[in-house]
Amino acid sequence: MQYYREGGEEAMRSIVRCFKPYINEHMVKRYKWYVEKIFETGILTGGEYTEKAEKELSRLTGMKYVVLTNSCTSALEIIASYYRAKGYDTAYIQALGFGSTYLVFKKLGYRIRFIDVHETAYFIDPDKIPNRDEKAVVVVTDLFGYSYPELNKELDEKGIPVIRDSAQALGVAWNNNDYAVSFHAIKIVTSGEGGAVFTNNEELYMYAEAARELGIIGRRHMTYGGSYMMSELEAALLLVQLDYFDYIKNRLRENVERYDKLIPTMYDNILEDKGIKYRHNGIQAVLITENRDQWSIRGQLLDHYGIQTYGTSAKDLANEPIVAGEDRTETPIAEKKYREHVILPNYVELSDIEIQYVSEAVKQILANKKLPRSEWVPWK
Repeated sequence: MQYYREGGEEAMRSIVRCFKPYINEHMVKRYKWYVEKIFETGILTGGEYTEKAEKELSRLTGMKYVVLTNSCTSALEIIASYYRAKGYDTAYIQALGFGSTYLVFKKLGYRIRFIDVHETAYFIDPDKIPNRDEKAVVVVTDLFGYSYPELNKELDEKGIPVIRDSAQALGVAWNNNDYAVSFHAIKIVTSGEGGAVFTNNEELYMYAEAARELGIIGRRHMTYGGSYMMSELEAALLLVQLDYFDYIKNRLRENVERYDKLIPTMYDNILEDKGIKYRHNGIQAVLITENRDQWSIRGQLLDHYGIQTYGTSAKDLANEPIVAGEDRTETPIAEKKYREHVILPNYVELSDIEIQYVSEAVKQILANKKLPRSEWVPWK
């Protein structure tokens, strides 16, 4: 069974899904109206809805410039290619992350070095990054929508450019850096697929504008580029979703807080028990599985309780087959964290009683018990 898929057989078997995009009646009506306008104009890419969505994202995040793309990976590639063109040739990549992040920098010819994560965070450990290197960039993955202000400040003090894969962190990413965001169907807001470059650097903004359209400026190929445009149909859906951005983000965070009160091994609670001063503002509910592999717990939640969960496609990259031939740096903390977490259901319409059901199932499994489903499905 492939547990990382958004839909498919696993979702069909679930009483409680892991993710659902928030779509209400008003959104549907407004999107239909936008689609009619798009078809009337015949402009399917690079039109008014792309521009409006970019301006709204800039307003919501406080970043000066936003460039929509067809995926987060494309957006990250544009940022990485900009720094490569500026002479940077080494990438210190957070070990706990995505293969796609690594491949972007590998394809562009960067020398790769993996850096382990912090012991108490799903975040690169600033103390393990070498001292200032004039030709290096740091590549951070903002997992689960978490943002760690104190660790980010330490990272900034290194004086090395930071590029962020913030696919899961729209609205909580650290605005001092250039970053890429995803609008995939399981993210905070969605355009179905798609991504964006976020920057305060005007030169990078101009570069990204050209790079997403084959690198053409005027009539000449002037920069690295590809066919990376988001369609107007996707941009219109994103624009509809952005009207509810604050509501969606706040509702997801409220659900995390409900889980925190019910499950002692939620990540928030772990931080609190350790007296960690900084707090995250994540929008995913992360269960720490106490030295037990996530796959066993996730399988039991699905098969016995009908609860769909995710691990994450983030891996301990330094030990993945795809990086064969790279510097196999020891990254024991990333390896441990990759195995010991489960993402619990969280979406806007998740009810209190469903959160209670999930929480009770988790506690039973962690206690090596299996309460009969018929005894704990309160809405049946």
